[in-house]
Amino acid sequence: MIIAALVVMGVAILWGTNSGQDCSDATFAVCADPARQILVFGPTLVLLLGGLGALLTAYRTWKRGGRWPIWQGAGWALLVLMVAYATISARAII
Repeated sequence: MIIAALVVMGVAILWGTNSGQDCSDATFAVCADPARQILVFGPTLVLLLGGLGALLTAYRTWKRGGRWPIWQGAGWALLVLMVAYATISARAII
């Protein structure tokens, strides 16, 4: 999920920087609105879905009597990364 979030972020950066718009006065290299919004919300959504999916897998594994703490740790790690990325990238749309 982390790699998928990085791929979404990379595609948004490439799309935004190669859009052909003049960004000389912008504070960010990505100045196109759709690319900027995808850069902020895309990886955040990927990490959120991954974290929720891991926590759901932890619950299902717990119900079966399996080793669920691994999935719970992965879920919380993805949710923490999601909050950190959303906090850092929110400057791009403010």
